[in-house]
Amino acid sequence: MKETKKTRRILITGGTGSVGEALVAAFASTGARVWFQYRKERRIAEALRKKFRAIPIHLDFSACFDLPRQDFDVIVNNAGINISDVQTHEVTTEAWKRSGLAVRWRRQLLGWLKPPTT
Repeated sequence: MKETKKTRRILITGGTGSVGEALVAAFASTGARVWFQYRKERRIAEALRKKFRAIPIHLDFSACFDLPRQDFDVIVNNAGINISDVQTHEVTTEAWKRSGLAVRWRRQLLGWLKPPTT
């Protein structure tokens, strides 16, 4: 019996940073359908949408947000904001909590994930 190739659905957070852009390009080049989150870089998000037919999602993880319903095969947590003026090993716990170094997935994301089937 011949297997049919499934188009993978990928979500990348932090999709407009240098690593995020590379991830969008890499996954899109495999034929995957790519969604990516961005916070500020609307111009870069639009360029990625046009070049790779990727779907931008404008979300600020530091505030409350709602996510569209979608089942993903892969989620890459690449988002981060470093607002500290010191090296990573010198960041205080309080600064860590305020920064994107501690970007937390909120409860809304759990509705996006499907439990594994056995």
